[in-house]
Amino acid sequence: MALLFEPLTIRNVRFKNRLVVSPMCQYT
Repeated sequence: MALLFEPLTIRNVRFKNRLVVSPMCQYT
């Protein structure tokens, strides 16, 4: 089960990072 969820968690983390980094890049 961990193997199935690992890609999902990685995608979620990357997606969240994009949401956080994109506004920061725009403000800087």
